[in-house]
Amino acid sequence: MKGKTMNNIKLLFLICVNILLCMPINAAARKFNPDEANKQINPFLEEIIGSQSSEARDNAIQKLYAKISSYHKDDEYRFYIYTLVCKAIKTNPELPKETRQAFMDILADGIVNDGIIKDNTEYIHEKNVKYLYELVYDLKINGLSQQAVENIEKSYTNIYFCDQRYVTLLLAVSGSKSADNFLRKTADSSDVSLPRMYYSAKWAATLVLARKGERKYVKNLVRLAEKSININKVMLMLLFDDLPTVHDKIIVKYLHEYLKLDRRLPFWDEGLSEGRYEAYYAANALSKMLRGFPVHKNYNDMMAIEDCRKWMAEQKEYVFLETP
Repeated sequence: MKGKTMNNIKLLFLICVNILLCMPINAAARKFNPDEANKQINPFLEEIIGSQSSEARDNAIQKLYAKISSYHKDDEYRFYIYTLVCKAIKTNPELPKETRQAFMDILADGIVNDGIIKDNTEYIHEKNVKYLYELVYDLKINGLSQQAVENIEKSYTNIYFCDQRYVTLLLAVSGSKSADNFLRKTADSSDVSLPRMYYSAKWAATLVLARKGERKYVKNLVRLAEKSININKVMLMLLFDDLPTVHDKIIVKYLHEYLKLDRRLPFWDEGLSEGRYEAYYAANALSKMLRGFPVHKNYNDMMAIEDCRKWMAEQKEYVFLETP
């Protein structure tokens, strides 16, 4: 009997050890499941949206914050929660101001308070910034509370974010009273390394001030662009997405010079035997800013590019489209 008891104890001990050894493995092996995430999170969002009183809404929001905290070791789940919050704002345009503001507060709070800034967590912060910028700048959705603005300011001065373009662009449209001072100080700082020029706070701050029509910064924008030689497709796309938002003849002249080039980028796009013409990007950019500019389905065609070149050569004055 005694031997049998000892054997049972040993067996129990081995089972416990095995469980302990397997626990972290199972946790690490857990895969993100969007269907599970939807079932877990959507009821919280629906409760917030359907709240009939401020007290009920506040209680529902606190539940969602607690849910976010419960996923403190699951970056993918937290990221997905923020994605669903952003989607809720975009797909419910008739949300009461207070509810929309509460959702945007969640995104802004996630920028500065979502765990330790490392690995995927930094990615989460960056995506939240982009979500807020899209909502405020692209979709013209107003709803930033003072607390949200303060969190955006904190993220701008945080060492992990001080060189990122979207934090700077978001600060500029956040309504922050400190934004102008921050932007000028950053725009007038030393130049950053060329490979990441268009992701830098300096470029973004210069862009914002150039959009306001300040010629000093329009000229600086072109100067920075001219320094960034031999850039790849991703950088070129950023450059030619930014430049059309600055309505100034200096920018038109710079883009016109690119339009004259016959160079192609190195092979990049799938399905293309060669990289796109650099003039393709210039033509796309000019079409977004000049009234009457030739419209073509595909600017990566030499006949289309020649048509654009001919039109530019014939113009004595340029009429800008409506300010973005």
